[in-house]
Amino acid sequence: MQGALVAAVLVLARRQHGAVTASQLRGLGVSAKAQRTAVADGWLVRHPTGVLVSASAAWSWWLELHVGLLALDRRGWVSHDAAAQVYRLPMTPADRVEFTLPRAARGLRTRLAVHTTDVIGRDDVRTVAGLRVSSPERTIADLARAGAPRARIEAMVAHAHRRGLLYPVGRSESATKSSNCSTAPTSSGRRSA
Repeated sequence: MQGALVAAVLVLARRQHGAVTASQLRGLGVSAKAQRTAVADGWLVRHPTGVLVSASAAWSWWLELHVGLLALDRRGWVSHDAAAQVYRLPMTPADRVEFTLPRAARGLRTRLAVHTTDVIGRDDVRTVAGLRVSSPERTIADLARAGAPRARIEAMVAHAHRRGLLYPVGRSESATKSSNCSTAPTSSGRRSA
């Protein structure tokens, strides 16, 4: 690949925590053959989801989230415990990687922990650090519906309120409706947690 093309690929990967898709590379003019060569030469690594990762990228939880979103073809968003960690909500398990998709996309085959929903309010998804993430209100509602302990929910609400993360009462649709979110089967056929 030409130097300018390599630079363009690295700029794109850097914006996405080191991850790129084959489709994005084709959009930059990188042929399938050149992609295979980049993998064979070791400057791109194929993640099990099929997403390509720059070999120079430091592996991190943020990279895993971006890889997941790219693998879901931008149809989903970071949710549940992963979203709670993005917002630094208390009592959140570290480094979970979870996503939600519209129920219409339920047949998508993936190795990721994916939940589905048919209720998506206009304020339910935000962009945080370049990632689509469920809003704090939606995150807390989803975790409450998933059975998180009451003490955890109360601590998250108080923390989010103190930090100004919550919309004024009545603004977020999912906080007042049932979040109607469920887990979807993974490619192995088991339900994700």
